[in-house]
Amino acid sequence: MHNRPEKVGILVQLGLEGKFSEIKQLLPIYQELKLPMTLVDIGLTVEHKAELQQIAAQSVKEGEDIQLFFPDINKEKVAAAMENLEILTNDASQSMD
Repeated sequence: MHNRPEKVGILVQLGLEGKFSEIKQLLPIYQELKLPMTLVDIGLTVEHKAELQQIAAQSVKEGEDIQLFFPDINKEKVAAAMENLEILTNDASQSMD
């Protein structure tokens, strides 16, 4: 199984900020550098609800940097951003092929 992130990445942060055009600008760079862009890239899918919730919960623990950017953040918001990002990245990666 692939390594799973303990923290959410910059793409999820941009999704939480609603900066979808910035995400689209970064995706070709992520693809060129072979960085994970989709859940499949880290060995997950949106059907892995428990794992996504676990990653989201880990990312919002007390003391995590995400709280500096989003004081009212919770695991549900992070999980939703991850799922929304999955839709966006899959659509974008299909158009890049």
